[in-house]
Amino acid sequence: MASHLHERLRDSNPGWAEWHALLQLVESLTFQQINDEYLGTFFAAGDRLCFSALDADRSFPAFVPAYVASLYGLKADEYEMAGGYAIELSHEPAIRGSLFSPLGNDADLGYPEIDPPPGTFPFLTTNTGASLFLTSNLQVVFPDAEKETFATLDDLKTFTRRSIQAAVENRNWTSFYEQQLGNLID
Repeated sequence: MASHLHERLRDSNPGWAEWHALLQLVESLTFQQINDEYLGTFFAAGDRLCFSALDADRSFPAFVPAYVASLYGLKADEYEMAGGYAIELSHEPAIRGSLFSPLGNDADLGYPEIDPPPGTFPFLTTNTGASLFLTSNLQVVFPDAEKETFATLDDLKTFTRRSIQAAVENRNWTSFYEQQLGNLID
């Protein structure tokens, strides 16, 4: 199992120090493949580190760097926990009314209906269920209900490096963004 993950990570290594540390961590852990009827397939080392398996038919928008697929589902947690790096990413763009709830009932839940910027795609959810999005210019953004607009969290490269660092340090990536995300992660 670890050899599969090591290969997956090695093939798209961008040369970052964080990536090297992640490779070392993956080599040091024992992973099991878990097939959950409702949640999907995972490669998990207990509650220490987890990746989601990439379905054969899953593809990402062409603008997404190769390292995104390699890190798909990365989290320093049990596989059953919500979230995971790029877990929501697909070719389907974000749509008005489904920014705070993927069920398309933002207004029913008391959230404003905000038009997402063109080229914005669901990217991941936090462990509390808040949604983050990725733009075609590689910015990680989130809908700000108070300002009724999208706010930039970080560029994808920095967000990714911080996500890897957090996973290696056995903590949630949200620790880097507590001030910006505030109540989205509480």
